[in-house]
Parts: sequence; structure tokens; C-alpha cells
Amino acid sequence: MKVEIKSRWSNAVKFSIEASTMKEAVKAAIDGGSNLRGSNLSGSDLSGSNLRGSDLGGSDLSGSNLRDSDLRGSDLSGSNLRGSNLSGSNLRGSNLRGSDLGGSNLSGSDLRGSDLRGSDLRGSDLSGSNLRGSNLGGSDLSGSNLSGSNLDMASWPLWCGGTMAKLDRHLSLQLIYHAFNQVHDDLTIIEALEPLRSLAEEFRTLRTDAPQLRKIAKAKVQP
Repeated sequence: MKVEIKSRWSNAVKFSIEASTMKEAVKAAIDGGSNLRGSNLSGSDLSGSNLRGSDLGGSDLSGSNLRDSDLRGSDLSGSNLRGSNLSGSNLRGSNLRGSDLGGSNLSGSDLRGSDLRGSDLRGSDLSGSNLRGSNLGGSDLSGSNLSGSNLDMASWPLWCGGTMAKLDRHLSLQLIYHAFNQVHDDLTIIEALEPLRSLAEEFRTLRTDAPQLRKIAKAKVQP
């Protein structure tokens, strides 16, 4: 049958081919070097696809199934991935800047070194994902599930969108450790943090690379 890939903006045909599934059509388009930016692929079953290095920036992939797909180094910036299934996918080094991932399933995915700046991750499932070294600056994590995820060397968004995420004990201890082990210039902060020393120490014992805790209770207030 004839499968057409259309623009999400104008409905114009960007690529067409005789194929059995949309998955085959997308793979053929990418292999042939076709421009798929801004494509309408909403609701498509692309599970298990090899889309490594593909350029799908600005595309509509809402409600699509990309489970266990290889998207390493792909450009998905500005794309609509709301409600999509990306569980178990490899997104290492991908560009997801400004994308809409609200309510998506990213559980068990590899997002190491990915660019997630300004992305909407509200209500997404990131449990068990590897976000090591990813850039989450300005992203909205409210309501997301980060249980069991790896956020080592990642940037945590320090704004309202960086609150109300579900954390497991390890992540909670990690955040407490980093808050504890700063040079605070406010005595009330120092006094409030001191009762959390045992929790901060618990994280430090789990990480051989973590520096010793500062004795903040005895530290002098900085001028």
C-alpha cells in the first residue's frame, strides 16, 4: 500500500512509498536522506526502530510508540511527544530541547548527555532512566516520576518547574547532600540543615567520590 508522510503544518506530502507500515516508510525516508522535519507522525507505531542520527525536529509524534527504539544523536527539538511511549529507548546524546514530553513514558530509557533544556516533562514517567550528564535547564519536571533514575552530573532546574517531582530515597539524599555541603552565609540556614547531617552522611557513604561533609554548624557566617 502507499504510505504518505505529511507535514504537521500544511498537510503537504513530504515523502511517499509503497510499504506495509509507517515504520517501514519512516526508515526508508531516513535512509534515503529525506527531510522529515515537521512531519506528522502522531499515533505511529515506530517501536524498535533504528532512527539513530535522524532529524525529526518540530515533528508531531504525540501518542506514538517509540518503545525500544534507537534514537541516539537524533534531533527531536521542538517536537510534540506528548503521551508517547519511549520506554527502553536509547536517546543518548539526543536533542530534545523545547520538546513537549508531557505524560510520556520514558521509563528505563537512556538519556545520557541529552539536551532537555526547556522541555515539558510534566507528568512523565522517567523511572529507572539514565539522565547522567543531561541538561535539564529550564525544563518542567513537576509531577514527573524520577524514582530509580540516575541524575549524576545532570543539571537540576532551579525554578518552580523543578519542584513536585517524585523522588526515591537515593535522589532525596543526593539533593540533601548537595544542599548541606555548601558554604552558607545565613546562620538560620546552617542551624536548619544541621539535623540533616546524618542523611547527608548516608549519601556520602554510598559514593566514594563524594567529598567529606563540611562542619557547617561550626562554620563562621560569611561577611
